[in-house]
Amino acid sequence: MAVQIPSINHVDKVLTQENSLKLSSIRATLNEELHLYFKMLFNEVVILSQSPSVYNGAEILSADFEDMQTQIKDGKVISDMSKKHLVAFEGDFNKEYSYLNGGEKVNVEEYLNKANPAALKLQYDFLLNNPQPLLSKELYHGNNLNYKYAKEHAKIHDFFLAFKEHSFFYDLLVVDNNGVIIYSVKKEIDLGTSLKTGPFKDSNVAALYEKVSKNNADDVFFSDYEEYLPSYGLPSLFIGTPIYDPKSLKRSGVLIAQVSLKEVDKIMSFNHKWGDIGLGQTGEAYLIDEEGFIRSDLRLFHTDRAKYLNDLRESGYPEPDILSIAARGTAVGIQRIPTLSNVVNSTDGAGISTYTDYKNNQVIAVFNTVQLPIDWNIVIQIDEDEAFAPLIAINNDIWSITIAIIGAMVLAALFIGLYLGTLVSRRVLKLIKSVNEIVETKDLTKRVAISNDDELTALAKSVNQLLGALQYTHQQTIESTDEFDNLAEKIMNMAAQSKEDLNAEDKKTQELVDAGNHIEELSSKLRGLSRNFKVFAREARRTRGW
Repeated sequence: MAVQIPSINHVDKVLTQENSLKLSSIRATLNEELHLYFKMLFNEVVILSQSPSVYNGAEILSADFEDMQTQIKDGKVISDMSKKHLVAFEGDFNKEYSYLNGGEKVNVEEYLNKANPAALKLQYDFLLNNPQPLLSKELYHGNNLNYKYAKEHAKIHDFFLAFKEHSFFYDLLVVDNNGVIIYSVKKEIDLGTSLKTGPFKDSNVAALYEKVSKNNADDVFFSDYEEYLPSYGLPSLFIGTPIYDPKSLKRSGVLIAQVSLKEVDKIMSFNHKWGDIGLGQTGEAYLIDEEGFIRSDLRLFHTDRAKYLNDLRESGYPEPDILSIAARGTAVGIQRIPTLSNVVNSTDGAGISTYTDYKNNQVIAVFNTVQLPIDWNIVIQIDEDEAFAPLIAINNDIWSITIAIIGAMVLAALFIGLYLGTLVSRRVLKLIKSVNEIVETKDLTKRVAISNDDELTALAKSVNQLLGALQYTHQQTIESTDEFDNLAEKIMNMAAQSKEDLNAEDKKTQELVDAGNHIEELSSKLRGLSRNFKVFAREARRTRGW
């Protein structure tokens, strides 16, 4: 196992470099595509702003709107006239707004009442009394309206509508030099309102207008995504540039284009072909702002929206937000990835890192600031399990081979052990048999056979030495028994003679009588002992070891 570690570490290092290069390459490609896409949008806005139809139309519509403001003094007349239409429009508007914003509703009348009488006239004619459905108000040209503004609107509306249909814009706004939205393609409730003093003066489009109005021709400016109430609360990004007459350089207003989210999403998702670009099953690319709010939708949103929404629900997202994401078909401006934003901000917006992502998976990611006049970061990531799958496979193969080798070694050891065990067992049994034969025959002259020079041989030698010692002790015991028998015979004879002599002396003293009794007692014990030794001697002689 120690041999494999350097190679595994080398593979790990190579794969890390390879993944980093691959993700960085994808990041660079996307960065370039985004740059080209927004550059194209900038160019379209500039070209459109310099079109005679636009700068002439802006100048005429601005003058006509001022005339309307002079002529229409009583806003109450318009308000009363539009009351019945307002109820119907507010119902339709809130139905759509509530659906897209988790059940929330707005007071449309409150916003309309903040508009001046001329704005109310436009909203009545082009919104409330517009015969087209709520989301198709742009199809109405106002040809049946008989006042100057309406007639000029009918002339330029075809031009703007055709341009919008062949571009990546959701809406096109013309704002006069006073900050009033004097024209829009979509005909939403911002039409006729002032971006300086009206109900939407705090919106991102108002901030963009302020920035553009202070700069020169051909300058193009961005506003980041924010929810824009007139567009039913959908997150909206705007691009703005001044409207100038190329010849006189007279400024007639500001052109503002509302950008659709769809094209950015197509770029970031490779038109839903992540695998073709090298991102496998788990890789993805997306945009976030400096606070971690996503600026393009995530892969799981496109591939398994039900799981995506359920994951958000389990992670604690408010139910209205989840309903909004489901209804809008985008999580832009709602979902936030704070972990990633912390990583990005800690590295000055560029680098490579591993972290736990929004799916709670460990991922490897590269990120960098997008080359746009806006605070976005582009993130390319892939799950570590997939990125390092070759390393895991190699490691698994090594472990499989190692386990197989260990298994083979264990089997070999078992077979060898069984063989040696059988061999040793046979020799042990032979040794036991030899000892048993010696015990049964009581033949101490026999010895255990010795054939090899190992532990069992040493044991056999020890047994033979023990048998030799037992034989020697046995022989010495027999010899000692014979000697003792002879000695005992002599002592008994002497004891008998002494007793007779003592009796003959007429028992002179009591001490002598007692001595005689003691001698007789000793003689009796010696006779018994002698008999025992004779029995032992007979048994010893019966064995073949003597």
